[in-house]
Amino acid sequence: MGVHPYDARRFFNDWGIMLTSIRKGSKSWLVYGLFGILIVAFAAWGIGDIFANRGLSKPVLEVGELTYSPQEFDRDLRRRLQQFRQQGLDINAEQFAALGGIDQIISQQTSQMLLRHYADQLDLTIPQAVAVADIQNNPAFRNGLGQFDRNQFLAVLSENGLSEAGYVQIRQDEMRMQQLTGPTFGALAMPPVLVDRVYAYLNETRTAEFLVIPDASMAEVKDPDQATLDKFYKDNIAQYQRPEYRAFTALHLKAEDFAKDVKIADDQVKKSFDERQAEFATPESRAVEQVVVQDQAKADAIIAAVKGGKSFADAVKETTGGTPVDLGDITKDNLPADIAEQSFALPADGVSDPIKSAFGLHVVHVKAITPGSTKTFDEVKDQLRQELALGQAGDAMVSVIDQLDDSLAGGASIEEAAKQLQLPVQKYDAVDSSGKDRDGKDVNVIPEIQQLAQQTESGQTSLVTTLSDGSYALVQVTGVTPAEAKPLTEVAEQAKQDWLTKARRDAADAKAKEIADKTKAGDLAALGKSIGLVLQTSNPFTRDKGDGAIDPSLAQKLFAVKQGEAATGRTADGAIVARVSAITPAKPEDSKDKVAELSKSLSNTMRKDLYAEFLFALGQEVKVVRNDDVIQKMIATEQ
Repeated sequence: MGVHPYDARRFFNDWGIMLTSIRKGSKSWLVYGLFGILIVAFAAWGIGDIFANRGLSKPVLEVGELTYSPQEFDRDLRRRLQQFRQQGLDINAEQFAALGGIDQIISQQTSQMLLRHYADQLDLTIPQAVAVADIQNNPAFRNGLGQFDRNQFLAVLSENGLSEAGYVQIRQDEMRMQQLTGPTFGALAMPPVLVDRVYAYLNETRTAEFLVIPDASMAEVKDPDQATLDKFYKDNIAQYQRPEYRAFTALHLKAEDFAKDVKIADDQVKKSFDERQAEFATPESRAVEQVVVQDQAKADAIIAAVKGGKSFADAVKETTGGTPVDLGDITKDNLPADIAEQSFALPADGVSDPIKSAFGLHVVHVKAITPGSTKTFDEVKDQLRQELALGQAGDAMVSVIDQLDDSLAGGASIEEAAKQLQLPVQKYDAVDSSGKDRDGKDVNVIPEIQQLAQQTESGQTSLVTTLSDGSYALVQVTGVTPAEAKPLTEVAEQAKQDWLTKARRDAADAKAKEIADKTKAGDLAALGKSIGLVLQTSNPFTRDKGDGAIDPSLAQKLFAVKQGEAATGRTADGAIVARVSAITPAKPEDSKDKVAELSKSLSNTMRKDLYAEFLFALGQEVKVVRNDDVIQKMIATEQ
């Protein structure tokens, strides 16, 4: 027994509706749960095997004896995807791979592992004490007095989900790589004599005198005869095409339309309010700052200073030399558990007793309190009624889609099925790919429905498709008029004007070349005057930028000739002939700052090139294995 083609369509339609429901639900607790996993993965920094259940035994990457595990790859992939989402680009792992992101991750890891392998061979090490000293010298962890601030250091680590020991290890690894590459590449610099020559090449300026020959001034160009026009039309037939047009019927199902007919009883609205009261309650929040010290005496001194009339900030500075860490305006459930209860028991401008945690002794200051609030039933009843109506409308839509599927599977057209279900349809007689009719007018079809029509074969009906706003659409393409060339009789005037434009342009270019050839033995000003043109002079220009009428293309030509010689080019509506009238060499000795900047840029480029060659050489000496089967499984898991 065969399967009716529309039965398959119905299966995929049901599947699409289910996925849409899941996608909508994922915007609540599920997303936050996944985000929590991401934070844990970042905090672990490769230490905890939190994704061990993947069942992948092979590493993603092998460089000598070193390996890059699936767990480490998962951590890095999730971090990159999160960075995209923070920029408003919600892409999945497969899309990220298509953009080259996976290859970039693997390439970076390969480079790091090659360096680690080489460092291991050389037995390079960084003692922990050296890394700690480096951290203490980091300006990011220093207070206003230029002293290392442990509270600030711990706050930064906490914000990034890192432990103190984990961060020290990271710095040890980074410093080891710096020890390896720094002496090798850090001292490399471009020779001054070469920098001077590059500077002179880039910054030499030239001045040109020039004539502009307007295309419109080529009065000798006459209208083409029929044979010439016929040939031009045939040679440029692509310019005179009529686009493909599609005739289709579209059905657009929106929850708002169904919701108009849904009646929601008052007791349903009240019940929804009672069940969802927590959504309409805004919890109390507090603006909190704290300081963490390591001994009781300092904590007591801060508290005593505040009780003596000093501000919290002054008390902290007087006792520790640093400043409090501002935790922002925060709710109780978002505060660390160690200090949440005590912080929310304090009055405004209150200071806590010392609170002990794994980080030390906390002294908390509540700067301000924003009381919680709850919206009343009257304030939200209209919103709830609309949401309930939309929810029931969604159920009604699914039911209608099922009935629509049955009608279409029975051979009905969209128009016939819509009439049976009392649904409005839109008919379009001829629409091109940009949504315009034969007269070039916009028919105001929704772009996603237009795209659906473009993707559906003539005589076929599309699947019921979910649009980006959550509505559904279905199209039936009833005819396709292929793209075709417009006859010459229809476009004769346009073709004639196009021919004249090109002929005048060609004539102006020929005149410019003729004048350029004559400048070798004549005066450019006199040559221009003889045909009614005024000689103009450019500002000084460089070889890559040009100036005004001297565009970059013509500038490059003028830098390829000697002083007194000419070259030709184009402006927006005419030909131009220009002759080099002055050459001003650049003087590196007069621009030491710019030369120094160029030297730095060239040296950095040289270091990068040599560094890349160094990595390539290491890769020839060490076996590098990339396990793409593992990578593909990981990508599939992240969909």
